[in-house]
Amino acid sequence: MSSPKMTIGDYLLQRLKSLGIDIIFGVPGDYNLVYHFLIKIEDFDGIQWGNNCNELNASYAADGYARMRGIGVLVTTFGVGELSAINGIAGSYAEMVSVVHIVGTLPTASQASGAILHHTLGNGDFLIFANMYKEVTIAHTNLTKTNAIEEIDRVLNECLNKSRPAYIGLAVDLSDHEINVDPLSIEPLKRSLVRNPRDVH
Repeated sequence: MSSPKMTIGDYLLQRLKSLGIDIIFGVPGDYNLVYHFLIKIEDFDGIQWGNNCNELNASYAADGYARMRGIGVLVTTFGVGELSAINGIAGSYAEMVSVVHIVGTLPTASQASGAILHHTLGNGDFLIFANMYKEVTIAHTNLTKTNAIEEIDRVLNECLNKSRPAYIGLAVDLSDHEINVDPLSIEPLKRSLVRNPRDVH
C-alpha cells in the first residue's frame, strides 16, 4: 500500500500548525505568490495570512509573535524581499528568538540553466542572498523534491531547540509538488526551552 501524498507546501504548513502557528506574516511577491503558497496559507484551516506593508515590518511582527508564542513565521520573495527582512532576522538571532523565514525562490529550471531574471544580480549566483542568511540563522535549507520532509523537520527542530532563526528556501515550482508522506514515520517536532547564555543568575 502506497503512502498518502501531500504537497510540499501543505506539509510545511502542517508542521508549522503543529507548533501552534496560527498567523504567518509577510509580503506577497512574484516568487511566493505565483506558486500558490500564499493561496495555500489563505485556504489552510487554522492559519491566517498576516499581510504586512513591507518585509522588515514582517520580520519584526514574526519576532514579536515568537516572543509571545515560542516561534514565529514570515514569508518573503527572493532577493529584494529577503534582504529587506534581514535586519529583523539578525535581531532575532542576537536575542535568541525562534523565527522561521520562508523565502520563495526562483524556479528550479531557471536556476539550473543560469537564467538572468529580475531580483538577481545577473551573474548566475542564485545562492548569494541565502548565503548572507547563514550568518544570522542557526539552520538553513533550500528544499528539493527529494529532501523536503527531512529538511523541513531538521530546520524546524533546530530553530526550536536552539532558539535562533531559520531559513527555508522554497522554489516557486515546488510548493505544489506532491511527495509521499508516511504518517507513521513522522515524529512530533521537539520543542525545548533554551537558556540564554547572556542570562546572569
